Amino acid sequence: MYLTLLTQYYPPEIGAPQARLSELGAHFIGRGHSVTVLTAMPNYPKGKIHAGYGGVLLREKQNGANVIRTFIYPTQKANFVPRMANYLSFVLSSSIVGSTQLRHTDYLLVESPPLFLGLAAMWLSALKRARMIFNVSDLWPESAVRLGVLKEDSLAFRLSEKLESYCYRRAWLVTGQSKTILADINDRFPRCSTFHLSNGVDTSKFCPERRSNRTRALLTPDRRLVVLYAGLHGLAQGLDQALEAAEAVQDLNFQFVLIGDGGFHYNPVPSCLGLAQEYQLPITVVVFNNQRYLSMERGLLRYYPEGASKQTGIHFGGPILPNPDYRHFAEVYGGYGVRVTDPKDIQAAVAQSLEHNRAGRLAVIDVVLSDYLPR
Repeated sequence: MYLTLLTQYYPPEIGAPQARLSELGAHFIGRGHSVTVLTAMPNYPKGKIHAGYGGVLLREKQNGANVIRTFIYPTQKANFVPRMANYLSFVLSSSIVGSTQLRHTDYLLVESPPLFLGLAAMWLSALKRARMIFNVSDLWPESAVRLGVLKEDSLAFRLSEKLESYCYRRAWLVTGQSKTILADINDRFPRCSTFHLSNGVDTSKFCPERRSNRTRALLTPDRRLVVLYAGLHGLAQGLDQALEAAEAVQDLNFQFVLIGDGGFHYNPVPSCLGLAQEYQLPITVVVFNNQRYLSMERGLLRYYPEGASKQTGIHFGGPILPNPDYRHFAEVYGGYGVRVTDPKDIQAAVAQSLEHNRAGRLAVIDVVLSDYLPR
């Protein structure tokens, strides 16, 4: 079988669709199928073409897949005009380059969003007489309305709705990353053939055979059953709900471990620590204190590219100055706090924190990153 993946995002970029589609292609290749990827010059997330790439056409081999790269207008700006230029430039270049460079293919799987890439997919699938699989990882334009990018009564929204409908009706199969996405599509387009193409896990990388006593000792010195969350720790991730879940099953002797990155300074920290104090949840929070809030700085530059922040280099809300002594968060809620400024002191700080955990007290380790000061 010959499969073509049409996607704006692909490794060496790092992100959800990049990882998902490259793994999907690798598994098809592992089963003896031929995979071609038609994608853009890598530029995400910085909005700049990666070193070693550029131009209108480039071919390479990645993990057995034939990768064809073509032009895209790179940008990090979220403004309507540069964002549309980013999407539509790849729609145009992939349509032209795909027409001449793609050989016979049985199936063409296109990744959406961006929804506009469906235009290139419909053209190429008709030209190459391939069955089009429309893979929906997020519902557009509905998500654009929720994010405030589009207004529901706007012309852009109505046109996007028509394009979405046309893509679904032209597709041989519509796949979705979640059952919620598919339920929405089936409800609005009952005649569409759909399939739940969920995210998965590589069991050769994540399997019992790869366990180690060293890793287990880091996660749970008491060798309890570990409940692990690895990902973003932001306002939308619900850290307080995770703690409520931990409290609800505390009699089962689980070890809850949350691994990831986020803005400690801007998260609902007091409510989490208050809950930990009330129910004696033995948690340790390690703050990688870079003394700044990068999302604020990026947001200012993205939405006001010619504004005062760009002109003066001063990003209000970015640098966190004067820098708080976060260990005192723990002390306020009856826990143990320690501030670490020397890497040699980290091991002792962790050991002390775990001792307090065993006594049912929370702990906060404030690790000050001296090599990442605010600008």
